[in-house]
Amino acid sequence: MTRIDVDDLILRLLSVGQPNKGLTKTVREPEIASLCHKAREIFMAQPSLIEIDPPVRICGDTHGQYGDLLRIFGRGGFPPLANYLFLGDYVDRGPQNLETIILLFCYKVKFPNNFFLLRGNHECANVNRVYGFYEECMRRFNSAQLWEIFQDTFQCMPLTALVGERILCMHGGISPQLKSLQQLREIKRPTNIASPSLEMDLLWADPVIGISGFQINIRGASFGFGSDILATLCKKLNIDMVARAHQVVQDGYEFFGARKCVTIFSAPHYCGQFDNAAAIMSVDQNLLCSFQILRPTIGAAEIITDYELVVSVKHFRRELAETEMKSYGKILIASAVIAVLMTFISLIIILHIFIYMRWGITRQLILLNAKVCVLESRLGTRQLSEELQKKLCEEIGVTFKTIQNERQKFAQEVVNEKNIPKSKTAQSPPSEKQIEEDKKAPVKASRRSVVAPEQQIIKVPEIGGMADQADPKYQTLVGMDNEKIFVEKKAPTVGGMVNQADPSYQTLVGMNNSNIFQEK
Repeated sequence: MTRIDVDDLILRLLSVGQPNKGLTKTVREPEIASLCHKAREIFMAQPSLIEIDPPVRICGDTHGQYGDLLRIFGRGGFPPLANYLFLGDYVDRGPQNLETIILLFCYKVKFPNNFFLLRGNHECANVNRVYGFYEECMRRFNSAQLWEIFQDTFQCMPLTALVGERILCMHGGISPQLKSLQQLREIKRPTNIASPSLEMDLLWADPVIGISGFQINIRGASFGFGSDILATLCKKLNIDMVARAHQVVQDGYEFFGARKCVTIFSAPHYCGQFDNAAAIMSVDQNLLCSFQILRPTIGAAEIITDYELVVSVKHFRRELAETEMKSYGKILIASAVIAVLMTFISLIIILHIFIYMRWGITRQLILLNAKVCVLESRLGTRQLSEELQKKLCEEIGVTFKTIQNERQKFAQEVVNEKNIPKSKTAQSPPSEKQIEEDKKAPVKASRRSVVAPEQQIIKVPEIGGMADQADPKYQTLVGMDNEKIFVEKKAPTVGGMVNQADPSYQTLVGMNNSNIFQEK
């Protein structure tokens, strides 16, 4: 067997891709065979359930994407700067399966207690014979024997690991046959995976949203498991979380079942067909987990976006509750600030509306009073009827009740300013008794019926030749203009006009035409 220098082999592998530095020109087949033999010895010397003390970085599928594997080491630190646990599926579907698996075996041989590799479903002969690894061995080294050497090594790889006694790791998922951790320790190797079996489920099972217990997997192998059976098993095994790979997830990691299961996938832009990211889950000494995200590359430039999602594994429920309470607190503070701002804005709007409505009512009242004054002046100090005032209110778009209220407020303000009793400023309409008294004493009654101004003295023009003394603002009898009448010298003479007088109208100071002409 060829003796190998692992350090030199690692350096040569890291130079692959440079000019004249292809794999077949850099690494010889006997060296690869010796490396596989040495790795097989180390795998068999370690237990089937590898117990790892944190800190450690956990990675998912790499699938022959050698350049992305180097990116993972560049981001997380090359061994031995960091401890690593890979969850399987190193070969098939990618362009550089041999470089990937050889480099991983080199680090396993170099750092056996700091670098750990689990077996995936593609580390089985019946799978990688079909999906690319066998074809690559034949194309690059023309050796089916090399492919068989790798299969012998794959059969010795462990299937599970336990990080900090709280995180159970495997490639696929849990099994209905799994009852205790001791079962995992007793798995015999080398083993050729049979179906159905506990080993098959550890490599092939998938979490499925919306199901209970175990159901047949859509892959045609093993089972799909629900969140209920996952929680039950975690309690039975006294663990907090299951970490697995086996599925492409968009952000490189994805939780399932109230964060009791996490899927990790470490091959970005998988097969050149998916736009997924890759992830590394780092577990520190306190069993706090964080995720480093590697986005797909564009040309030669790397787009690496790192952010951490801290998850307490040892005291998961308590940490999750605290995180949720902090989130709720931030939401409540933001809601309170928004509520205060909305209240302030609402008060400003209400104030503006009140000012506008107040000014609008005042302006409408002014317009109404102006119209009333004009009409009353034309009708000879006759006070407008309530019906007519309501019609005027409709014209300017305000209710009659509002006008009455505003008039009362205005009258009260005037009384307060002038210290005049309210009885003098706001007179009630004359009663029937007052109207009868007005007929007998027209001058005095008319003065009582005039609302404003109280001290106004109106001179009644005599009939004929009084054009200069006639007030153009008032109309006599049936609405004739005094000024026009007296200028044209067409004033009616007294006598013979009783029949023409209309008793429903009043002249200047409220005298009844009928009485005037009857009395001559």
